[in-house]
Amino acid sequence: MMVAKVTEEMLSTGMKVAVTKGGGDIQLPTSFCPSRSLGKGACNQTITLSAVEWPGVTYSYAQSSDQLSKSTKVVSLDVFLDGQAISVNDTEGIIVSIPRSPEDLPDPIHLDRDEVLARMVHVPIVYTQFNISRPGSAVNIEIMANGTSADRSVLLLDHERVPTPAGYEMLIPLSSIPTNENDIKDLFLNSSDIQNRTGRFFLGLASVLGNVAMETALKNITKDHLDWEPDVSYSLRVFTSGCYYFDEALDEWSNRGLEVVSTSYVMTQCRASHLTSFASGFFPSPNLINFEYIFANAGFTDNMSIYMTLIFTLVGFLVLLVWARFKDREDLKELGVTPLPDNKVDDRYLYEIVVFTGSDKEATCRSNVQMVLSGECGETEVRKLADSERPVFCRNGIDSFVMAVPRPLGKPQYLRVWHDNSGKGCYSSWQLAFVSVRDLQTEEKTTFIANRWLAIDKDDGQIDLTLTAANLGEMTNFSHLYKASKEKGMRDRHLWTSVFYRPPRSRYTRKERVGVCAAFVYLSMMLSAVWYDIAPEKPSTGGFFDLGAFSLSPEQGAVGLISLVAVYPVIQLIVVMFRCAEPWKRKLARSILARDRQRAKQREEMGLGPEVDKGPDVEKGGGGASKKREKDSKQPFTLPWWFRVVAWLLVLAIIGLSVFFVWAYAMQFGAQKTSRWLTSLLVTFLASVLVIEPVMVLIGAVSRATCCSKCVSTRVDEDDVDFDEEKTQLYYDEEWQHVKPLDPAAPRRVHAVKGTSDTSLLQSLRQKLVKEREMMLVLRDILAYLAFVMILGFITYGGRDPSTFLMVSHFRNAFIREGDIYWDYKEKVIHSDRYWLWLRNIMLKELRAQRWYNGEPPYGLRGFLGDKQNRIMGYGILRQVRNKKGVCRPPAGPIREIVTTCTGPRDMNLEDDQDYCAHWGDKEVFPGACNVPEFKYKSADELESFPTYGRLGTYGGGGYVLPVRGSSSEILERLDYLQKVNWIDKYTRAVMLEFSVYNANVNLFGIGTVMAEFLPGGGIRPYWRFDSTRLIQPWTGFGFFILLNEIGFVLATVFFTFREIWKCYKSGLFTYLKGYWNLAEVAIIIISYLAIGLYVLRYMEVSRVLKIFDETYGNGYVRMEYAALLDLFYLYAVAGIIFFSTLKFIKLLQFNKRMNLLGFTFGRCWDDLQIFFLTFGILFIGFTTLFFTIFNLQLEEFANFLASVQMCFSMMLGKFNFEAMAQANQASPVMFFVFSLSTSMILINLMLTIIIKSFTEVKNELKNVKNKYDILDFISYKIMTTLGLQEREFLLHTAEPDITEASQQSETTASVSDEFPSKVDSLLCYINDLYFDGQLDLKNPDGLKAAVGRDIAHEQNLTMRMSAGFDRYFGKLDAKVTNEKTTFDA
Repeated sequence: MMVAKVTEEMLSTGMKVAVTKGGGDIQLPTSFCPSRSLGKGACNQTITLSAVEWPGVTYSYAQSSDQLSKSTKVVSLDVFLDGQAISVNDTEGIIVSIPRSPEDLPDPIHLDRDEVLARMVHVPIVYTQFNISRPGSAVNIEIMANGTSADRSVLLLDHERVPTPAGYEMLIPLSSIPTNENDIKDLFLNSSDIQNRTGRFFLGLASVLGNVAMETALKNITKDHLDWEPDVSYSLRVFTSGCYYFDEALDEWSNRGLEVVSTSYVMTQCRASHLTSFASGFFPSPNLINFEYIFANAGFTDNMSIYMTLIFTLVGFLVLLVWARFKDREDLKELGVTPLPDNKVDDRYLYEIVVFTGSDKEATCRSNVQMVLSGECGETEVRKLADSERPVFCRNGIDSFVMAVPRPLGKPQYLRVWHDNSGKGCYSSWQLAFVSVRDLQTEEKTTFIANRWLAIDKDDGQIDLTLTAANLGEMTNFSHLYKASKEKGMRDRHLWTSVFYRPPRSRYTRKERVGVCAAFVYLSMMLSAVWYDIAPEKPSTGGFFDLGAFSLSPEQGAVGLISLVAVYPVIQLIVVMFRCAEPWKRKLARSILARDRQRAKQREEMGLGPEVDKGPDVEKGGGGASKKREKDSKQPFTLPWWFRVVAWLLVLAIIGLSVFFVWAYAMQFGAQKTSRWLTSLLVTFLASVLVIEPVMVLIGAVSRATCCSKCVSTRVDEDDVDFDEEKTQLYYDEEWQHVKPLDPAAPRRVHAVKGTSDTSLLQSLRQKLVKEREMMLVLRDILAYLAFVMILGFITYGGRDPSTFLMVSHFRNAFIREGDIYWDYKEKVIHSDRYWLWLRNIMLKELRAQRWYNGEPPYGLRGFLGDKQNRIMGYGILRQVRNKKGVCRPPAGPIREIVTTCTGPRDMNLEDDQDYCAHWGDKEVFPGACNVPEFKYKSADELESFPTYGRLGTYGGGGYVLPVRGSSSEILERLDYLQKVNWIDKYTRAVMLEFSVYNANVNLFGIGTVMAEFLPGGGIRPYWRFDSTRLIQPWTGFGFFILLNEIGFVLATVFFTFREIWKCYKSGLFTYLKGYWNLAEVAIIIISYLAIGLYVLRYMEVSRVLKIFDETYGNGYVRMEYAALLDLFYLYAVAGIIFFSTLKFIKLLQFNKRMNLLGFTFGRCWDDLQIFFLTFGILFIGFTTLFFTIFNLQLEEFANFLASVQMCFSMMLGKFNFEAMAQANQASPVMFFVFSLSTSMILINLMLTIIIKSFTEVKNELKNVKNKYDILDFISYKIMTTLGLQEREFLLHTAEPDITEASQQSETTASVSDEFPSKVDSLLCYINDLYFDGQLDLKNPDGLKAAVGRDIAHEQNLTMRMSAGFDRYFGKLDAKVTNEKTTFDA
């Protein structure tokens, strides 16, 4: 900061005000006279200058501050006269120097000579482009040219079109461009030079031929004046600059009246006519609307995307609104309470019964449902739950019934529910969630939790269920609360699905939900448009998706997510208003109204008149003694009714404003950018539907089931309708207050009624339904796996192309030339000299496009192979791998004195990684010998390579590299030089040519490796590998179909994952892991996720490589090996998935007995096979060792032990070269005969005998076994019955309920009990006659005891005799019983 007092005479010389040491200053003009602005004529006043340099952006609250660079400094100069600030405006201009940071500058683009030549396509000009986004900006073009043609280079510039010799705006020779402080030619163009225009500018660089005068070329340049092969390389950097000041009147940063004078790396100089705060830089801001441009370009044809989007969404909104209104009216029918049809007219005590049906498939029930409710003080008769006007017990349904009883039942304890299974088809069963019973007099609620099926073919097969009133522990059970909260949340809390599955008992209507969804969509569109300009117009190379005009980049996805964060608070506020707003007027209790209508109808049918109001003791009485109600439950939070009106106004305002601004932004974006912008909206919508809303529902369900279990347990069966009604005014009769509890020992009707507990008559139907359901599950699994395997097949075979083989075959013919008498790589390249010849004559010719047949040069084919069809990716390399020196010594003894060095074995750990001079020495034997790049080691990371395997070993990814780039003469000269300096010597282990190409005709990448492995014993072992693969999938036609299959594969993997997690949860982890088919499922899932990961990595790697290829115009160093390796592993993973999935069909088809033959056969003969395999293994290893020993030195097939094992198996299959074996060893015919006799004739036939014997036994055992399922017959039956060609099999499917009580069913039992005393009397008479000769007085108990006491001495004998008498009396005495030993059979 600087503050000083000066006179105006001192300013007349043009004073420079240095602000700080940072370099910022302000140059005042010679005519600077501040007092003149106050009307004072003479410039002789003393003024105060206050100069400040702020380290950061001031007035950052202004939206326009986003235009400034983050690293800019702010320079300000204030002038005071007599303590009063003066507003200065000077026409001559004030020069302000503003410091800037060089870190904001972009990196320069380097183009070497090869890249310059590669960019010349139709004209000998190298093009690039830059963009100017803001008016008033200046541009700096820095150019550094090197080479013999640098002095004859020219620059061409044009706006919104590519400059050519026939048309351009500027033509400037590079020699006339001044240099900056870094000795770089710096062309500065201010806003006047570029006519204050914005948009794209195209820049061209070219070189004039040496035989053309520069003056002639500058006056009238033509294409013929330009050089097609200039010797020049360029380094280019373009950056823009701007000057801004803070306009306090408009409260914004502006560039009006400012002009950029000059710029450097650290300073921007601006010319201004006034003093204020100045800053420089540019940063993108939220998009602003230019209404003049919009209304001038608002045509329908040019902006069809946005017009059609708005039209379709608005029409869809109106259609959904009409549909929602219609559905809301239908929901009113389901909102009503149904009085039970068997309510009696005189019964006045009321209960509301709310039945919650489950959410599983086929949960709906159309059978006749009955129930018995039992409480502490009474029970109901068998009551029927039915409604003649609407269907009840639908899936996810909530059905309310009002039941009238003569007196209170007390606290409900038991609920007996059953149905008669009379519904047709799948509507015969019923999934019952829970039942809520509410006493309308006391408002006391009781819940009966079921969460099970009443179906003869599900769960335990019962359709009769007795439930006990849930206690606090059951009500707060996590499973019950979580399931109820989750199902209710998905139907009521999910922003999108609740429109279609809205519970009828919610006050939040469907039309309100449609309005909220429309507000969400349009508000998201508007906010994404506000921030969309931050995202680059062209998606980054690592984009997620690109299909035609639609693309999705990470930046666009981020815009969509940011919009989502901004939208949700507003939308949730509106939802709370709609959900919590009370109704305008509370309605009478539905239960009371329904019962009143039923009673009035019953009285009318009975011929009775309307009911007369009897006073306070009836249902609608107003006073009197009444039983004190149970304390009301806590009322939920509600808002006044007019909040619903406010919410609608907000919805309409959001839709209207959003539609206008969306239209305005789209007009400004243009058609193409609008199409891309709509994809960011797609992110917002999909994230909300698939992620945000389900996660919010699940989190809410978990929190309610854990943290709020005690308060939620009483509200899980409550809805808005329970609180939107007037409180009932029901009172007790006097007699109701004196109801006594039931006798606990007495049998209850709820248990005594037989109902439909006996379903033995439906056993055939149960077996049929269970079997059909199991067959449907098996058929579903088969079809699901078949679809899964088909998807995998499309993915696998869709990526294969017959052209891959042809491409590989072409590479073999071009580089290997098998059979060629001169250049057969396999046969002719046998030592290093021949290898150098191959490099010069074959490699160089095939890696460079040669002249045409008529001698014309291949114009436009630079970078193509010799076939002129395959474009090389970057350039190829020759990489040498060699052993370290000093890792090997000859054996001790005289030989070491003669041979002092050796190269050592072939091992990755012994590879050399040191830098050398020419001739692989450590000293510079001639000038520049230590600067030869081919003798410098490059690591695998630098080369982006991986270990490579050959015939003799595996080699690391690093090495000594010769880039095969430049002209053919330059490469040939380099090869000659390297041969002279012994680049290949005795330590060389392998030299490999590595390159990759792309063929646009068949959309295939090719990767080639041609290796020469140098043998330690001398000579070369050639090896090559060519791969061809498709790494870019076009999103059109069949490529789009493959994309759909890949998406289906991901979805199927997620589905199978959740299914297996559920199976593991149901069966337990250890039980699940014991099944080997379950392990196969786990293997499929793991490999599937591995395949998905490899696919993503492959896509990222291909995108990275293509980005390098694009940035370097196809001339940079590019490696495709990693992408090809990922593609190979991906195919391996997919192949593994197909293998395991195909094997899974064996398990799925096990219902057919023939599918088990293989498993049963191997299971039975496994013990014998184990002995056989042991014997066979010993014998086979013995022969393998024998052949390896005697043929190791003569035949390549037996060069190592593993190769010998492979060859022995081939010999067993009849594949061998008998002549070569006979020439190698004279005893080989005998050994081969013994081997063939032992293995092929004896052992193999023995194994087949064991298997065939077991197979015959298993086949005979399964002959009389029936198939578990007859799938084909079942499919045929279903098709024939559906088409009406066959009558359906009729089975009894209705279980008639028995409503008689146990007391009525026990008459037979009672009669038997009445006969018991007479039977006892008969028994006593028999004992008296048999053992006491009729002397006992059976009518005198005392006399009977005395008589028994007299015979106490013979008690034991009497006991035995009585026992025998009992046995004889009941017919159980064995005739063989003797007097000495009597047996009593209890």
